[in-house]
Amino acid sequence: MPKSTTAAATSNDQHSRQASVMAMRRYYAKNRDKELQRFKAYYQKNKEKIRAYKKRVREQNKQRTGLASDVATPTTAMSIDFLCSKQQIVPPTTTVSSEKYTKLAVAFLLN
Repeated sequence: MPKSTTAAATSNDQHSRQASVMAMRRYYAKNRDKELQRFKAYYQKNKEKIRAYKKRVREQNKQRTGLASDVATPTTAMSIDFLCSKQQIVPPTTTVSSEKYTKLAVAFLLN
């Protein structure tokens, strides 16, 4: 049975991709020294820009991680005393409803 046109097209695309990859490998194997010199020249020419970019990215990452840790601490790091403190929960009374509220609040915070 003949292949469908899409399968044939896909097959041809794969072969052409493989051929182009092999051609690139041959080119870079042959011209490795030339390409290395080209890269070194590019780096020397743009050294300051590259360093400034890396520094800027580092600073942004520091700010992001710093802000994220300052905003909220993870609940696993919080102590039970903090979660059960009277500031978070309404002071308990002797009624049953307030006890249920306290239990629900603590359960919610722990989950």
